[in-house]
Amino acid sequence: MSDEKLFVESFTHMSGTNCQLSSLRKVLAFQGFKVSEPMLMGVGAGLGFIYWDMKLMPTPFVGGLNGKGINLFETPLRNLGGKAELMKKTASRKVSYEQTKKVLRSGKPLIPFVDIAYLPYFYSDDVDYPNEAAGHFGGHTFVVYGLDEQKGVVYVSDRFSKTNSLTIDQFMDAHSSQFAPFAAKNQKLSIIAPTKEISWEKAIRNAIRENRESMLNPPITNLGLKGILKFEKMVGSTWTKFPPDKLLNTLFSTFLFNASGGSGGALCRNLYVEFLEEAQEYLEDEILVRATEFYRGAAEAWDQVALCLLPEELPALQVVRSTIVESNIVQEQAKEDYQKQLRDIDNQWLEIKKEAIKETSSFETFIPKLQRAIRNAHEIETEVWSLLELI
Repeated sequence: MSDEKLFVESFTHMSGTNCQLSSLRKVLAFQGFKVSEPMLMGVGAGLGFIYWDMKLMPTPFVGGLNGKGINLFETPLRNLGGKAELMKKTASRKVSYEQTKKVLRSGKPLIPFVDIAYLPYFYSDDVDYPNEAAGHFGGHTFVVYGLDEQKGVVYVSDRFSKTNSLTIDQFMDAHSSQFAPFAAKNQKLSIIAPTKEISWEKAIRNAIRENRESMLNPPITNLGLKGILKFEKMVGSTWTKFPPDKLLNTLFSTFLFNASGGSGGALCRNLYVEFLEEAQEYLEDEILVRATEFYRGAAEAWDQVALCLLPEELPALQVVRSTIVESNIVQEQAKEDYQKQLRDIDNQWLEIKKEAIKETSSFETFIPKLQRAIRNAHEIETEVWSLLELI
């Protein structure tokens, strides 16, 4: 290994809500194109719904983004006149590392896909490496803005309030991870910001129509509005057959991805409300104003779904809920001793885990309430997307 020291001096770190959208925002800002994270989501037709369950997955996945592959990068830039594409693929760890250095040598920051199990700064200061308990997810992104081979360090800008660093080996472990179903596989993005004048009104209208189509007419029933109904159905069927430990992990992860975990809360609906509010600066349309209010209602409905997942009537599950919320706040604020705080929160979770597993035996009585909350969210979203047909 050589002893190169590579830094993108003019790169500016910014905290963010979603890992992919915030990564894109920062690289676009570096290129001189300033745009908010909610606007990128909106003009990228990025709101969605997915219910996904496979045998190789430890729990079902419930998500709120229309973000398959590189959609969250590619679609907003396509609609704005820029471009996002994957760099040349390689299975070689060595070649991938050289690709990273080549980009940094050119004076540009880099967006790689990485597996969160290999990112120690995500977790408490005593966690195992890799963090198998957290699970492998290679769809995470951040921005690499520096590398120092003498120190053996890669400098990264994630969505948290402060920048982070990894050893070179940790970075390459995360970047070259092959773990399915969302494997990082050395994927890197090339981003080209829009250069021509943008008709924001046209871009926003087209994106809303595109998002409406994906929500109303998804290619499979696991997605969009149909996926929400699938979620409601599975809660009352498949979930009732889960062993207690799997049910607890399912409730934990589903709450996490709804209320925090890069969603911005309310299964990404809060972000979409912010987009619709910002869109009103470009579109004078009463329908848009009404739709914004509707989506505030949808966000509140998804908040209720989250609360029904870990009901306050079950004390141990209530503690689980509070540890998830507290952990997310501590992680995002990233104060000096945040990893010690995360360790304390983890210990609280471990102390209550056995009791929480026992409480899952009572969860079936709360399923009808959860299903009603999911159906309510579906009904509000159906109404708002019908309204947005007039945009």
